[in-house]
Amino acid sequence: MQLNSGIKNWHNENILSLDIPKELERTVLTGVDWFDEAVGGVGLTPSMCGFLTGSPGAGKSTGMMQIADAITARGHVCVYNSQEESLYQIRKTTRRLQLKSGFIAMQEEMTSDLISHCKKLQKENKGKKAKDGTPVQVFLIIDSLQVMNDGKYSDGARNSRTPIRVVDQVMNWCKEHFGICLMISQVTKDGKISG
Repeated sequence: MQLNSGIKNWHNENILSLDIPKELERTVLTGVDWFDEAVGGVGLTPSMCGFLTGSPGAGKSTGMMQIADAITARGHVCVYNSQEESLYQIRKTTRRLQLKSGFIAMQEEMTSDLISHCKKLQKENKGKKAKDGTPVQVFLIIDSLQVMNDGKYSDGARNSRTPIRVVDQVMNWCKEHFGICLMISQVTKDGKISG
């Protein structure tokens, strides 16, 4: 389903006659109260892609690891992909934070490979229920946007448009397969988004 494109042949129709896919009729709470409140208090809608940014050391990664742990605790699947820190550093942080449920940790640079893994997890969890009885949702947390590669260049090179293409690939997965993604990005000293 192409949610990010217009509906063909939708002319002069009343919006009230449009049927909404059942996947979009639900929301998913992360289980972290401060975050759930910040995004409206009702949870995240499958197909959404969010962006968290801030200066280095602000706690973006720490907060996202706590959210990933809470998502797993609720019976959903969360992939935490980090190119910023090694898996050993992530494990040390989870121990320091005393996280109890964990999450799937990856260090994938290529966006297409990361999305393929998320699709595989969606297929494996199709029909399964989370602890609250709702369908298992696959979440993806990317830490962080500026180190991902969209694969446009065979030699692995990046340019100023790479982050835009990465976001486009991730958003297409979210919209076509009802995934939920949270992406982290740094802010430079000038206050601009890095990448």
